[in-house]
Amino acid sequence: MKSVWVGVYVKSCTQFKIIEKYNLELKNLLKNRVSEFLVPSYKIMDNDCFVIPNILFLKIDIDNNNLEHQINEMFEEWKKLDNRILYPLKLFIKNTSKVVTIPEFEIRKFQKKLKQLSEKKINMNIKEGNKVEIISGSFKGFRGIVEEVKDDKLIIKIFIFNREIKINIPQSLVVVINDENSKN
Repeated sequence: MKSVWVGVYVKSCTQFKIIEKYNLELKNLLKNRVSEFLVPSYKIMDNDCFVIPNILFLKIDIDNNNLEHQINEMFEEWKKLDNRILYPLKLFIKNTSKVVTIPEFEIRKFQKKLKQLSEKKINMNIKEGNKVEIISGSFKGFRGIVEEVKDDKLIIKIFIFNREIKINIPQSLVVVINDENSKN
């Protein structure tokens, strides 16, 4: 028996539901092959911030013989039981594809980075007029100015394609930036 890490494409942001269903219903049907899960996300103020919203990493126990075939077979069976599972990550070279296995040390480095992101201190003293950067979600990396503060939500003015738009976003998804670092 060999343990390998593989990534699997899933319907966006359904990783925790997949794990719950596996633990409650599918563990025996899939022969207890999954020994560990890694969801590429971190928590900020009770919000899950997905680093990769449509990937779930699994450590699976597999026989040494014909690894590729066993992984594909397991996922085909799993897809029939849970339609949120799509297919394993594959490397395409010329006319062939191969399931990607991820070394244990890479997974551990990734887990360490996710833990660091979770422990990052967020300034919740955000006020109107503050310059902020969005750190998660569809607008990740955008900078803007806080127009209004409503409980734990903000209305932020950002510029996209030379147009000003206002977005409503949770405070936990932004950080205040210094004036000298601002590009606005």
